[in-house]
Amino acid sequence: AGPGFVAPPPSFVVSSTEDDCCPPSVHSGPYVEAARRSGAAVEYIEGKFGGHGFGLKPFWTVRCLSWLNGLGFGR
Repeated sequence: AGPGFVAPPPSFVVSSTEDDCCPPSVHSGPYVEAARRSGAAVEYIEGKFGGHGFGLKPFWTVRCLSWLNGLGFGR
């Protein structure tokens, strides 16, 4: 992270290695690394999920709900 980087709020990030529009190595990967270094709570899922805009899928939405509940959301 560059100068002035402020720790982000808790972040749940899902990225596809098959995304030609926003490859994780250029976008979500560096963000997640910087957020973790700053001490932010980060859950990161990366895999072969198809191209950009793969949508709402149980493999990540169920995990996201569990993560949010663990942070106290929904209580």
